[in-house]
Amino acid sequence: MKSTCPCTGLPVQYQQHWKADHHSQGYSTKFSLIGNDIIHGEIVSNEAIIMEYIDKEMFMRVLSQNNLSGKPFNLLFDLSQVEKISFSCKKSMVDFFYNSGPPFKTLVIYGAKKEIVPILETFASIAPCRSRVVISRDYQKAMDMILEPEPERAGSEKSCAIEDEEYHTLKKEFFSSLAQFSWLDLLNHPIIIPDSNNRLFPYFKALEAFQKDLREIQRQHMEKCQEREEYYNRKITDKTIQFNAQTTMNNSLESELDRKKSSLTNRIESNDAELRRLKAKLDQSLEQKRLLIDFVDQKGFDEKSKKQITEHLDKLADSSQRHEHHAATITQKDAAFITALQQKHPSLTKRELRICLLIKYNHRNNEIANAMGVNPRGAESLRYRLHKKLGLEKGKTIKKYLLETETDLH
Repeated sequence: MKSTCPCTGLPVQYQQHWKADHHSQGYSTKFSLIGNDIIHGEIVSNEAIIMEYIDKEMFMRVLSQNNLSGKPFNLLFDLSQVEKISFSCKKSMVDFFYNSGPPFKTLVIYGAKKEIVPILETFASIAPCRSRVVISRDYQKAMDMILEPEPERAGSEKSCAIEDEEYHTLKKEFFSSLAQFSWLDLLNHPIIIPDSNNRLFPYFKALEAFQKDLREIQRQHMEKCQEREEYYNRKITDKTIQFNAQTTMNNSLESELDRKKSSLTNRIESNDAELRRLKAKLDQSLEQKRLLIDFVDQKGFDEKSKKQITEHLDKLADSSQRHEHHAATITQKDAAFITALQQKHPSLTKRELRICLLIKYNHRNNEIANAMGVNPRGAESLRYRLHKKLGLEKGKTIKKYLLETETDLH
């Protein structure tokens, strides 16, 4: 898209992609090329805005597409729609144009509202020697400043210097110091203080005091940052210690659980082996009963004797069957009970633990005797020794103690 500059008659080129939109802030930044080396930028908005961005990427793209990258050029910027400039935008402007930006010859800012002119003068005061930053009222004056011949520009500057050279020098120094403090964080930058008789002396003394205050604020801030760093380092150390302790405890608990699991597994395997042994013994007893019944039938005992012998055999088989039923139905709950009892009384033997389980399930002495392979008096002797081994008082029964132990387990 091409047009003509109304003030100079120079051609103006504009591409649609030379525009950056900032919808959330309510404005756009638009660039165009005037002549061969004049870049024109403007803020496009329907109302006054706060300038938040320097569109570096877009600006560098415009330079590149017009073969101006790395070459001296002139820049005009229309700030007529800007009422404030954010702090982050100020720092970006200084960094881009004076530190890492392109080598512009003259930067003319025009149309600025009086509220932001001091900011722009501060900005201009730290321009590098190779560049010139000036502020103009309107577009016409801006173009005149760029296009005026070098001799005339030098003469104008010389005239201005003759009028009040010291005032303009101090004014630039004042704004430059402000920029060094606020935008470049150079709080130790030396200030040139004029003579005490100079009318600007109080302002520079105030600036010096301001610099000292900023240094003190920075010192306090660094001190607080150090305190916070030390505080959080202590917190991290404490949490690390707690974490390591918790990890150690978890590992210990995991090892303990593994040991208990191994113990229960061994107990279950032992009980399975005992069940197989008891079943084999029961099968043998039933076989002997069958043989005895056959023998009684063959020997011709009278009916009364046969009946008595058969009743005794049935009682023996019934006792064995009930013991088999109990042994065959040992649950994980029983295994846990036996393990807890063994931990409480490590001196108990496997045989005594088996007797405890039979007592808990209300087996009589003769049933215990049959299960253990002893006579009834032998079963009584086993119970007596078990009572003493458990450390029970005289009036307390083994069964009551075992039930209390089971209740504590749950």
